[in-house]
Amino acid sequence: MKIESVVCPSAGGAFSLNKMIDHLIAEYNEESARITQERLLAWSSASVYQSICGIEIKPLTARAWVDLQLAKNEVILGDGYTDGAIAAYIWRVSKDFVCANHPNAESLSGKIIKQIEDFDEAFIEVLEHISAAFEEMPRSNGTSGGGFTRKNGFDDIEGIVGAIDEVSARYGQNPDEVIDWPLNRIFQLQKALRLATVPDYKLRQPEKIMAIRSEFLKQLNNGES
Repeated sequence: MKIESVVCPSAGGAFSLNKMIDHLIAEYNEESARITQERLLAWSSASVYQSICGIEIKPLTARAWVDLQLAKNEVILGDGYTDGAIAAYIWRVSKDFVCANHPNAESLSGKIIKQIEDFDEAFIEVLEHISAAFEEMPRSNGTSGGGFTRKNGFDDIEGIVGAIDEVSARYGQNPDEVIDWPLNRIFQLQKALRLATVPDYKLRQPEKIMAIRSEFLKQLNNGES
């Protein structure tokens, strides 16, 4: 869905206000297109669709997330980053990754470090990669009439296992296969099954979309909240 252009009725400052609104409309439509593309990429045959520092990477899967958690990767734990943590994350999601206990893991990670020229920029790109993976995580607005409430947090490994369990049971899949799916795909299916099976289940819009819409409405009200 796209937001269409609007014309502000007020004369004073109309040009400036319309310019701001046009910018928000463009930002909303661009973000909507990006989210749609990310959703489709989770189902695409082109699993390698992105690169960090020139290194081809795959979508973040549930198994990769678990591996990085167990390895206590600083990026995943939210403890900032070290050069090694950035390299370890990129290696784990890279196209060439084989297994977590690869005998040459340290040397492969070292090769990645040599390819990274700007670790601050690499850190930003890694965070964007993680954000895209969790963007589809179900967040409920609550319900009306059904009285169904549920916390949809994924703060620990049990949350991921819960998501895998839901999807596996609904679609008759082996959990050992689902864990290797992109998180984006798992969360999309989790949303679909809840909408189909839970009466009055309501999902919130993506956070970035909600923020843009909020600012859009604020500008329409001449800057008033």
